Amino acid sequence: MEPVIQIKKLNASYNSEVALQDINMEIYKGEFIGILGPNGSGKTTLLKAVLGLISPAQGEIRLFGGPVDSAARKRMGYVPQKGSIDLTFPVRVFDAVMMGRYPLMGLFRYPSRSDRIVVEEVLKGVDAWHLKDKPIGELSGGEAQRVWIARALVSDPEILLLDEPTTGLDVMSQGQIIDLVHRIHEGKGLTVLYVTHEVNNVSCYLDKVAYLKKTLYAYGHPNDVIKVETLREVYAGEVEVIQGVDRPLVVVGDHCHV
Repeated sequence: MEPVIQIKKLNASYNSEVALQDINMEIYKGEFIGILGPNGSGKTTLLKAVLGLISPAQGEIRLFGGPVDSAARKRMGYVPQKGSIDLTFPVRVFDAVMMGRYPLMGLFRYPSRSDRIVVEEVLKGVDAWHLKDKPIGELSGGEAQRVWIARALVSDPEILLLDEPTTGLDVMSQGQIIDLVHRIHEGKGLTVLYVTHEVNNVSCYLDKVAYLKKTLYAYGHPNDVIKVETLREVYAGEVEVIQGVDRPLVVVGDHCHV
């Protein structure tokens, strides 16, 4: 089977600084990939390189067996970090989600009845239809994340990229968003790239984990790569791994008793 995302010897820079060095990854259709690493490790840069928003300094990325071009980008949905979205923009939820259809609609086209049906179905699918008339600036954190995920889904993507979708949410809302992404992944058979700091919350759903710190320290099944030695090298700190019932759990060092 040919990978849907193939990354070969990728080097990339962001804001004139080296962000990624010699990254090699193959991601296959339907896989749920967790991308982890400390702040500044290149996680967001990797997503942007896959999306074609950043050009590689060296190396190559191939999508669906071809180049990263406009046709390939239309087959991907993207949920950026929370801070990159302007919540003061005066638009209601329904119209914000409709914006995700624009690449498929073409220039100077108004949304058709079928476009509106897609938006309705997707909003219902992420349990956000009741928010359709609400201004985006009045959404709670969890509500906003459901809306941005809906916006990414209305183009019917084959690959879904999410950049720290649970940042700033309370524990219950984090669990709801992770469960939502898992349900979408299972129901639609999407390939998912999920950037997060909270590996314990999502590891039970992951097919593979990628540990980044500018270079790729480990890539494989969670049981194989969530190891004390790797984590201490990546995070340069005191980290422990304990074996749970069916998966390893990461425990950060106790700073109160250092």
